[in-house]
Amino acid sequence: MKRKILLITIISIFSITLIGCGNTTDNNTTNNTNNNVNNTDNNKYISEAKAKDIALSDAGFKENLVSELLVELDDDYHDGKTIYEVSFKHGQEEYDYDIDATNGKILDKDQEIDD
Repeated sequence: MKRKILLITIISIFSITLIGCGNTTDNNTTNNTNNNVNNTDNNKYISEAKAKDIALSDAGFKENLVSELLVELDDDYHDGKTIYEVSFKHGQEEYDYDIDATNGKILDKDQEIDD
């Protein structure tokens, strides 16, 4: 009788352990799938460095000739596009660019004298 109870206890513990391991594997698979989706979303955009190079090239400057260089990804552009906002100064002039994050096209640019 004691052997029967011991055998049932061991089988129960083994079964519970297998069920617990199975759930852990499923959670890891789900987490990996979610991470891959997030990585795929990021891969559809040009890099910050590329956006910076596009703006500097358009303005005719190399990076070492400008100051206050700032590049930010913005997903709240007026027509629903995700853009990079690139801004920098050269002397007294301030430059602002809106660059399409998916294809690198300059959507808007502004140049003004900083007072």
